[in-house]
Amino acid sequence: MADVPRKQKTVLIRLRVSRKLYEYLGYLKRHTILGASENDVAENVLTRRLEAMLAEKYHETHAPPTD
Repeated sequence: MADVPRKQKTVLIRLRVSRKLYEYLGYLKRHTILGASENDVAENVLTRRLEAMLAEKYHETHAPPTD
């Protein structure tokens, strides 16, 4: 029997967006399967983009080195 993947621990964050972005999240909620609420859609989009940035090593080419 295959192992069930473990759920990652998550951390709750608060996020503020402009009214225009909130309305777009509402549009995506109504017209896509990205989430059932504006918050779910934002979580989905942000998580996907951050995972892509990690995979492409964005921080190595766009962030200044730290000492």
